[in-house]
Amino acid sequence: SGVQIYSFKPQSPRQQELYREYPIVMKVRGGFHELGTFISFIANSERIMSVENLQLQRVSGQEIESGQTVDAELTVICYVYSPVQGATTPSGGRQ
Repeated sequence: SGVQIYSFKPQSPRQQELYREYPIVMKVRGGFHELGTFISFIANSERIMSVENLQLQRVSGQEIESGQTVDAELTVICYVYSPVQGATTPSGGRQ
């Protein structure tokens, strides 16, 4: 997508009632439109994922000449079905 990933830090999973969240904090650099394409790839992935805590900062210096105009820090959250043992099922459901 035209972005460079500088940091990829998986965080501790968080269990919810019916699913588990796997957060990953990332730092990337690229052009503004390339960053939008990268986020679009995440949103349209086969897995259910979301982007949170998106922070953008303008790049200065020689990187601008190469099209690397934006630094971004974001959290990508991947959701995986994982019900908690003993969780209640909706009425009419089977256990």
